[in-house]
Amino acid sequence: MQCPPAWLHNKLLTSTAANRTCCRQNLPVPLQTPPLPRKAAHLPDMASNGLAEAFARLSNSDSRLDALEALIKELTPYEWRFVQSLTSTRTFQFDIIGRLPVELVSQIFSYLDASKPWQLQHVCRAWYEQLRSLDVLKPNLESWYDGTINLQGVDLEFCRRRARSARALRSGRAQPDSSLKISSRVSLTQQFLVRDKLIWLAHGLRQVNVVNLRSMTSKVLVDPSRGQIGQLHAADDLVAFSALLRGAVFVGEIIGNGPVKNFRIHGPSQRLALTCRHRTVACAMHLEAHTRVYIWNYDTSQCRYFDINRTALQKPMSNSTRHGLLLQPYTETVILCQFFVPARFGASRTTLLHWCFTYAGECLRGLEQALEGYSDESEVAPGGLTSSLAFVPASHDGLYMLRCNDCMSNGKPALPYLQYNDKIQAFTSPRHPRLYPTDSWDGGNVVWWKDAFIEGSIGEEIVVHRGTVSVPNLDPDIACGPREHRTFKEVLVNDTYIVRPFLDACYIFCYDHTVQLPGAKGTLHGVGPWEIIENRFPTASECS
Repeated sequence: MQCPPAWLHNKLLTSTAANRTCCRQNLPVPLQTPPLPRKAAHLPDMASNGLAEAFARLSNSDSRLDALEALIKELTPYEWRFVQSLTSTRTFQFDIIGRLPVELVSQIFSYLDASKPWQLQHVCRAWYEQLRSLDVLKPNLESWYDGTINLQGVDLEFCRRRARSARALRSGRAQPDSSLKISSRVSLTQQFLVRDKLIWLAHGLRQVNVVNLRSMTSKVLVDPSRGQIGQLHAADDLVAFSALLRGAVFVGEIIGNGPVKNFRIHGPSQRLALTCRHRTVACAMHLEAHTRVYIWNYDTSQCRYFDINRTALQKPMSNSTRHGLLLQPYTETVILCQFFVPARFGASRTTLLHWCFTYAGECLRGLEQALEGYSDESEVAPGGLTSSLAFVPASHDGLYMLRCNDCMSNGKPALPYLQYNDKIQAFTSPRHPRLYPTDSWDGGNVVWWKDAFIEGSIGEEIVVHRGTVSVPNLDPDIACGPREHRTFKEVLVNDTYIVRPFLDACYIFCYDHTVQLPGAKGTLHGVGPWEIIENRFPTASECS
């Protein structure tokens, strides 16, 4: 449809202007132009199309905004309500983010995924400006990294790349920032990931390898007598390991070149529970008449111990090989837990017993928690080591997975999926549906960091991202045959790395763009060669 003729357009403008002038000056309104012929009934459609085309020809956003402002000044109250009815479907009735001060917006987004501020910047201009503020982006990243990275003086691009890395680890929708392979024989059951340090017991059980994944440097810790190593634990500042056939525990620093120190315990370590936290080491062992707990400090080399009368406790402790320890140095207390497994044809439920003791041996509390689906068919882990429980960090802020050395028993988890929250002093079950499979042949092994779940598999990819509790990913299903139940499925995770150990190599996937490896390959002293690999998850057949 054509625009109205120029003479008609000008005539209308002149008539409208004359009317307004006369009304303001209280003058008589001049005689109006006689009604147009019936053909002019189409004028409103022609005028609206001409107005829309003229608006579309405006060259930039400023001129379009000026035109809209001029048009709005001409609207009557009825026309205002009509415009509002048209725009209400495209506007926020309650735009909290656009109206709140940036300090409160940062509090809201500190509870959300690190990628959310970047995804929601496209909602509108107000959100774009708010969510690109470093005052919002920094607290959002700190909530995932628990304050372990330095955000002082960082720019917008740094925050964007960090958010991308966090999202890739949590969801698996992007590749890692880098991937590498360390060729070294690995013991099946004892590996630890402490920040950017990977610690594992070598295949011959005679040395502990400590590798810095950022600088690709290494050191080796051994029993001075060159005997076999029994239990291993690493956390925070220290790595502790026990001699298999004699009563000694050796402790070295993860970072630094401090000496390897040791302290004596009563008897060999086959049935020893071992842990460390900050600068303190603890171990517990069941003796014939009681349970003995040792507390040892690396800096002072002072050792103390206390004995627990198992039958005198309000919740009696059994002489079980499955028991775990968690140190709480700030309160000088230690958590000890074990599973009570009923006779096969007796009671119908398994319970978790846990106690809290002071360093002096006073029992502050003892609790019992009923569990379902616990399988206790294997008391001895691969390699002949007695199984024990371990509290494995699932955050930098006091959340721990309760894991067992023997992570699989006949294709089922050797213990229920549990986590301990140090803040509320309680065991809970993560609410991810993948942790509760209905298939008896399910062959996976799931670990988690905060609310992100990772599975070690033996299928098309050796690592499967299972998403979060709120957005779980249940595909693909992982199943295995009877001969594959014992296949090694261990996987380690924290906020920056996913590590998938195999018998002859460790595959490391890094989610940190600031890591700059020293070349494409090299050799770790006392450990073996390493090399950068293609930035993807290989299949199990490629790793075997």
